[in-house]
Amino acid sequence: MKNLSLILLLTLVSLFASAQAFNEKTFAAFTESFDKNPVKCLQTETDPDFVFIGTTGEMLDLKSTIAICENAVMENRSNSDLKIRQYGNTAIVTGHSKRLAKRITSGHTRLYNELITYVFVERDGKWLWASAQHSEAQKK
Repeated sequence: MKNLSLILLLTLVSLFASAQAFNEKTFAAFTESFDKNPVKCLQTETDPDFVFIGTTGEMLDLKSTIAICENAVMENRSNSDLKIRQYGNTAIVTGHSKRLAKRITSGHTRLYNELITYVFVERDGKWLWASAQHSEAQKK
């Protein structure tokens, strides 16, 4: 019985230890990749079942999110009040994001002031973006 308990304990420890740490450095590298080339980032660093929920409540799958990003350029971004929590192979990022984006076809720029909730999952040693939710930040 002691051997079985020890094996179970070691198995559980190895499951949790196998997940790579997701921290501010990991998130900063991801946002840098996204800002540099959002379409490529979505194609290579996102879970196939990715879901985006926007500020007006719209829900988009990965294909629809890529279509929007094909017509946008990120000009500036600042994140603050980041809280990163990791539970095994799942990481949740919440915070405040201010970003300036420009539509390629119209040239229209817009400043976004949003609260974000992002979920990442680790698969085969790589962190993938699984979902994103943006909410309008309250004006103070």
